[in-house]
Amino acid sequence: MISVFAATAAFGAMMVVVALILISRMRFSSLIAMFRLLSLLLAGFAFMLGWMEGERPLFAVGALVLIVKVLLIPEFLTRIAKKYNINLRLQSYVRPTTATFGGLAIVALSFLAAWRFIQEPSDVVALGASLSLVMLGMLLLLTRTDMFGQAVGFLVTENGIFLLGLAMTGGMPFFVEIGILFDLCVFVTLIILLVLRAQAEQGSLATEYLRELVD
Repeated sequence: MISVFAATAAFGAMMVVVALILISRMRFSSLIAMFRLLSLLLAGFAFMLGWMEGERPLFAVGALVLIVKVLLIPEFLTRIAKKYNINLRLQSYVRPTTATFGGLAIVALSFLAAWRFIQEPSDVVALGASLSLVMLGMLLLLTRTDMFGQAVGFLVTENGIFLLGLAMTGGMPFFVEIGILFDLCVFVTLIILLVLRAQAEQGSLATEYLRELVD
């Protein structure tokens, strides 16, 4: 039977690899596809933990992640992009290769920090993978100049927080998970409203144009 450590290591490694690929994607469709896969792995990890530890609430958490992050949010963003003819190629301050090398450095530092503060191997893997996702999401958030890229960066960061809660504590309380997902939906809605206004007034998704929308 697969141990919790093996499951955590396998899912953590796969999620970090997918996140590294994600930060180098410059096309909207590819970015969304990678985010779907990342969230699908997160849902799969919740289902796996629920089955291995006999915790039924984790099945509900996995289903919630599957519905909201794999289906609803990506589909919503895709529909908005198609409806308003948003440019398929997104914008960034750095080249994809630079972002990838920066991401690899972040992953190495995240696992090094986890190993420095925690000695239990299973917890090191969980914390290292979670920190990697959080920091890779922040990297995407800071290096992208378009609002869709920044929104996905926030979502990746939030996936890292979810992974930490699942792996380190056996799952956050179910109502806390619901609250976080609700806040996530509110954030995405606000991003969409800003996207539509920026597209209507400036014809661009670059965030520097938002300064002109404040007045």
